[in-house]
Amino acid sequence: MFPPALHRLQGALVGVVAARDHFLQMLVLRLDHLVGGISPERQADVGVIDSRAMRGIISAGGYVPFRRLQRADIAKTFGSGGGQGTRSVASYDEDTTTMGDEAGRLALRSGPGGITPAALWFSTASPAYLDKNNASTLHAALRLDSDVSAFDFGGALRSGVGALRAALEGNNAVLVVTSDQRGGLPTSGDEAATGDGAGALLVGGESDGPVIAEYLGGRMVVRAQIHAG
Repeated sequence: MFPPALHRLQGALVGVVAARDHFLQMLVLRLDHLVGGISPERQADVGVIDSRAMRGIISAGGYVPFRRLQRADIAKTFGSGGGQGTRSVASYDEDTTTMGDEAGRLALRSGPGGITPAALWFSTASPAYLDKNNASTLHAALRLDSDVSAFDFGGALRSGVGALRAALEGNNAVLVVTSDQRGGLPTSGDEAATGDGAGALLVGGESDGPVIAEYLGGRMVVRAQIHAG
């Protein structure tokens, strides 16, 4: 329960707000929401964003190349490294863009019919092109409309997580695609433990389609690690 002074402040603000003063109306409605709640109809009149609207992942898709490398063969060849099981290996005619295309198609196909993302964000630490925008090639392969923007997120493995968080905290429907070919030095842990593949997530709100995984929030802490040479 809020004190009477807060109710009086609300009444005073309502009295001085002009009918066309959109910004001040939003302030009053925010206060009205704190005092006693606000109806959806009143929010719609002035365009207030409903903070309770659900946002998250609408659909997902993934692609893992068919070919496999026996980890034990690494030790047989080099005398060290390797391990148990297999790791995925992209074929000679596959790269991060082609694998991302497969994952993106599955994500769009499994989403609600008729939904078109407003943007395509492609993340990879091993791009097929260094100067050319790789997302544009993926955009063409997925046959997205020309007004759908396409941007690259790259340079680090965590760029995929960054792209996903940016999409979850945005407003429009975004197709986030991440794809990588992980090699590593011979006999290294990266060579044996990682693999090649791609994943795609269609992110949006309830107005775009049923949300299968809701984003509840997050927090990020950034620290640069500098190693002495």
